[in-house]
Amino acid sequence: MPDELVELTCRAAEALRGAFPDWTAPVAVLQTGTGFTAEGLLDEELGRLPYSALPGMPGGAPSPAGHRLEAMLGVSEGSQVLVLEGRRHLYEGYGPHPCVLPLCAAIGAGVSRVFLTSAVGGVREDWQPGTLVVLTDHINCLGTSPLIGNPGLGPSPFPEMQTTYSQELNAGFINAAAEVGLIPRLGVYQANVGPQFETPAEVEIAQRNGADVLGMSVVLEAIAARAMGAQVAALALITNKAAGYMVRPPSHEDVLEAGRFCSRAIMRALRVYLRSLSCDGIRPCPKADAQGPSAATSSATTTRPRGAAIRLASATSDVPCRNKERPR
Repeated sequence: MPDELVELTCRAAEALRGAFPDWTAPVAVLQTGTGFTAEGLLDEELGRLPYSALPGMPGGAPSPAGHRLEAMLGVSEGSQVLVLEGRRHLYEGYGPHPCVLPLCAAIGAGVSRVFLTSAVGGVREDWQPGTLVVLTDHINCLGTSPLIGNPGLGPSPFPEMQTTYSQELNAGFINAAAEVGLIPRLGVYQANVGPQFETPAEVEIAQRNGADVLGMSVVLEAIAARAMGAQVAALALITNKAAGYMVRPPSHEDVLEAGRFCSRAIMRALRVYLRSLSCDGIRPCPKADAQGPSAATSSATTTRPRGAAIRLASATSDVPCRNKERPR
């Protein structure tokens, strides 16, 4: 059905807001990847909602990756933060909508800053497990997009992807990470379907493609969020070397262990950054600005080599619930 994701997004956004009586447009949404937890990020928890309670999400089938699949509203440094604990993956067989719907619902409910975290395999020989990578770009090898059949998800059916990953959020997080002793790298993420890990030949092709890390998520969420006008930052933790660079093959257990070990330090850095943010001007589903993104915003970033200096850019937010009546 055309624009099915748009309809589900608006219904799920209503359900999300309705589940939390204290909801006041969180300053940011964080989606945790495999092995990650939000421990150390929040000062207070205000409530939880299982993803299965959102219209359009699959029932209570557990995540093969061990994700909790819950939305948690809390307070960090005096501001509300929404934590999406885990995600559905394309390899689970539900299609792309459940992979992105909780995040789309959060944006539809008024959240305009998105932080995605993910456990990844390292392609570069000089980046060891435990390296934190701030994404500057991605390569979509999933063979699909959440925008297929959903031209109304954002203000344009053909959103540009040059500014998918916000330089403003990236720069802010890198500065915050330095305060807690973390030194992230900048890199490119290649998304493969999975659930199997890559072969040595596939890793070699990814390296030739320009990828620095490999994973099975992030890209669908980033595409949907950017199409809806949200600012996006993605933090990838190298939990294992990709195939071909080590004698011991990668395993899911290694991914979980590395994620648990490094997650708390990453949450400390996020907490420092969230301290500088406020909810000023963020309201649930206001009427869209007819002007849309300015020309200055659209041209604020240009393609640059990995490792180049980060320039700040602004972003605007325009979501389907904000610019037209919800379909009935």
